[in-house]
Amino acid sequence: MKHIYFDFYNFIVSISSEKYDVLDLLEKDFKHFQIKECKKSNLKLTVYEEEKYQHLIPDNVIATKQSFNSITYDHDKKRFNDYYNEALSIYDYECNSCEIYSKNESLLHEISYLVILSKQGKWSDLNRLHKIHAMGVTNGDQNLILMMPMKGGKTTSFIKFIQETKLGLISDDTPMIDKNGRINIFPIRIGVEPKKYYDDFLKSIDSQHLYSLNRREYGQKTLIDLSFFKNRFIQTGSQTLLVQGIRKSSGGPKLNKCSKFKMLKHLLVNMIVGFGLPMVIEYFIENTLKDHLKNIKIFYFRLMASLRLLNKSKCFEIEVSKDIDANFNILRKLISDKSL
Repeated sequence: MKHIYFDFYNFIVSISSEKYDVLDLLEKDFKHFQIKECKKSNLKLTVYEEEKYQHLIPDNVIATKQSFNSITYDHDKKRFNDYYNEALSIYDYECNSCEIYSKNESLLHEISYLVILSKQGKWSDLNRLHKIHAMGVTNGDQNLILMMPMKGGKTTSFIKFIQETKLGLISDDTPMIDKNGRINIFPIRIGVEPKKYYDDFLKSIDSQHLYSLNRREYGQKTLIDLSFFKNRFIQTGSQTLLVQGIRKSSGGPKLNKCSKFKMLKHLLVNMIVGFGLPMVIEYFIENTLKDHLKNIKIFYFRLMASLRLLNKSKCFEIEVSKDIDANFNILRKLISDKSL
């Protein structure tokens, strides 16, 4: 059995499996955070390529919740997530360990990835390091954090910054904000949908850094191992430009200053509540009084970090048009303007 390890800002993950292909994919997902060994982990993940695992679910247990993805059962301090006979995960709350079973390699990869991000996110929240649903780049002492709804254009903007500038990179989807409101890098894989627009970008990347994922809900994506751009993930600045993107039906893009009160409303969505963040409910919420109190604490910590981020930020809204290049040019000009 092979073992790999990751260190996400002191959240240590150990993963074991005889399915080497899945481990290779997870190494590409989180290459920036990989370490050679660890003595103790916060999450122990074991991945099994198995076809028969339904017998592991206890008999006569009432489902705690049911979603499009899975049915969840809680029993004896363990959580069983049945992915409709395609996969099974068993999370042990006492041991902080998770076992994942499936015959489908893509599912083993996808579920492992989401378990890691969800548990890492919750641990980090409790330790006052929070994700924001945004893309981020940095230029000297100045960061640009662009918040957009899902499918709003964050990844497209991030790729434009990669291609057309030499700016430092922070994250494609989830920069980390510490308790003092400072931005931290979070370089994990980029996923792009099969669109002709991305063809030239993908051709510019060595094939060993490209792989794919067939997602149950959203279909095929090409994934990019960000170790290809490792030299561009650098120390972030102390000042931040917070930008909320708003889609409009016609006309060119337009940048407007935004009050901090209005920006707080945007942060409520993208950071404090965290719509779009990888918080898989099956692994994030434990349905106990103790856990509900933890989640209230997380909400408070996120609020405090958001207020401190606001205090050291300049705030803008960008009315996003259908012209990708025009949208990007406004953002590039904004972060290049040293007078701000």
